[in-house]
Amino acid sequence: MRTVVGCTALTLALISLVVVLLAIGRLVYPVFGIQLSDDSLGLVVSAAYGALHLALLGFAVAAVTLTWATSARIIGRIVGVVAAVVCLAGSFPSLTPNWCNTVVAAMVGAWGVFLALSAETTPTAVRRRTSPPPLAATIA
Repeated sequence: MRTVVGCTALTLALISLVVVLLAIGRLVYPVFGIQLSDDSLGLVVSAAYGALHLALLGFAVAAVTLTWATSARIIGRIVGVVAAVVCLAGSFPSLTPNWCNTVVAAMVGAWGVFLALSAETTPTAVRRRTSPPPLAATIA
């Protein structure tokens, strides 16, 4: 169950980051020569910050649930909780200084590397499987 919740939260966070990329892309590149008015510019910027807020909240939920599902028991839980607290603190990027936002981004990256190195490929412990019988034994 933790894996399902964690993967759902991670998926939500990644989709939110795509929305952030789309909003920032609209700010950088003109679309059909349409100039943004002050009101529409405010809407695009606030949508980008809202999507970033949602992404960091999703990363916080994923950090707790996915690292608790790994084989790294105590250290995994500590890393997951620390990453979640950092993501929660950084989920208000308009209220935090730039150095704090950089720390949040580095922590999300470090948590992802830790998760990749300590995760199992199956939901249960890896079991040794017996090798299949030789082909000659199945024909006879």
